[in-house]
Amino acid sequence: MLLRYEPVTSITEAVADQMLGIGIKGAIWGAQALLTYMKSDRSTALINMSSPVAGRGYPNTAMYSLIKGALTT
Repeated sequence: MLLRYEPVTSITEAVADQMLGIGIKGAIWGAQALLTYMKSDRSTALINMSSPVAGRGYPNTAMYSLIKGALTT
């Protein structure tokens, strides 16, 4: 994942698009790719990693917190 720790007022649309594309869309496309193989075996699981910042923001982690929060829900 692309990590950019900066104030929310400094986040550009390009950085937001890149972080969201990697963090959220990457999880979706990865899941889609794996589900093809997992359908035949019900004993497998797909796990996306989150972070403590998902539930409690820290300075300059707004985008990262947003992405990890999306993976948590």
